[in-house]
Amino acid sequence: ETPHTVRSRRDVGFVFQDATLLPWRTVRDNVRLPLGVGQGSLTRSIEDRSTELLELMGLGGLGERLPHQLSGGQRQRVAIARALLGEPKLLLMDEPFGALDEITRDRLNDELLSLWRRTGTTILFVTHSIAEAAYLG
Repeated sequence: ETPHTVRSRRDVGFVFQDATLLPWRTVRDNVRLPLGVGQGSLTRSIEDRSTELLELMGLGGLGERLPHQLSGGQRQRVAIARALLGEPKLLLMDEPFGALDEITRDRLNDELLSLWRRTGTTILFVTHSIAEAAYLG
């Protein structure tokens, strides 16, 4: 398959070290961002998943907040929910918890493992922490 085909089907999701949320958009609108950008449109059923994904990431009551009203861990969970909106077959995560404190990082590692068990999404996780790599592996 060509990269264009994979991209247009949204088979790959990305989460970076910085949550890269748009500060003027609500949490829900940041999760729905893939609906308005890129080629190809997502189906209505996928759009409706934004509420489900916010619940899954422990952000159910925060959909109308703006990014500056969230903690660093909450912002990363919004970024993960956004990456999962298109139901990717592969989730690429480049040190997504690197900028967080150790307690938050440990909690998000547990949440990531739980998410993986529920969705079955293949995850490629980059980290410089040997302990984190061993735990997630």
